[in-house]
Amino acid sequence: MSGLRPIRSQLTRQQRQQQSWQSLQNLCSNLQTAVNNSIASSDNYDSVKVLALHWENDKMGPRLQFNYNCEAYVTPTHVPQIALGQKLVNWTYPRAKSNTLRIYIYSGHAASAGPADLFWKIGSLLYSCENLDGDSLYIFDCCSAGSVALWDGPEALAACGWEQISSASLDFSPITVASLFARLFRDESQIQVGACPVHIPRRDHPSVTLKPLSSSDSSPSHPLYSERVLVSIKVSDNPNERDLRAWEARLLRDMPQDVLSVDIKIEAAFKSRSTVLLITVPLEVWTMLPEHPGYDFVSHVISNDILSATKALPYRPV
Repeated sequence: MSGLRPIRSQLTRQQRQQQSWQSLQNLCSNLQTAVNNSIASSDNYDSVKVLALHWENDKMGPRLQFNYNCEAYVTPTHVPQIALGQKLVNWTYPRAKSNTLRIYIYSGHAASAGPADLFWKIGSLLYSCENLDGDSLYIFDCCSAGSVALWDGPEALAACGWEQISSASLDFSPITVASLFARLFRDESQIQVGACPVHIPRRDHPSVTLKPLSSSDSSPSHPLYSERVLVSIKVSDNPNERDLRAWEARLLRDMPQDVLSVDIKIEAAFKSRSTVLLITVPLEVWTMLPEHPGYDFVSHVISNDILSATKALPYRPV
């Protein structure tokens, strides 16, 4: 049975620690890429196809406001998995074209399959719709929606079983799914509902830009970042305070010129086997950062470090 153990378990503690370290230069590159991938693209899709899966017909706003080609499918109660699988294949393949966005929406009942099977059965159905030409986006408005993160596939926005409150003032300017997630998360924080949305980015890809399909040239609106995340990051460098402040200034200077509200700040730095940085980044940037063993989520925050002065801890020999 030892051959079935993951490779990570064969590594020594020192090897695992070294895998979690990265240089300040690589960290800067990853942060810049995350910012760029969270910004709405100026390009437009040739067409956007939407398949809404639900149990009863709903009025579909995207058809009216975004000029998207929308189709509704009512899932039957008799052998639903077979019927739904056939529908997904028949709908997807003719629409698998370059510069075409396919959006799969599900609203209705869902639940975890239990500890022995933690992913939806719909996951096996959607697999045949992935790795095709064009882009895909999943939007799941149901319980246990976050389980879509258990497989590596297209970008997804999951509601995790809470009723969204519609806004009286609708904004149809271009927005990425990452920014939409941040907006929903901010609204959730303000109204204090029982669950928050989940965003699962597509690996090594920018976030999908949602905007109306029209002949008029609409410039993308860049997000005003508000919600931030406190992140612990291990770096292999041995910088002093001047090095860190210079790195921070260079990072912000190299950001896109039309993005003025990106607030990436080093809140604290500590010496350890590596250098441990506490950094605040916008929520959109955090969700678009690549997976790395040296990036650890600490908390959602709404301010920078509130301590105006710091005092060094007394040295305690080990």
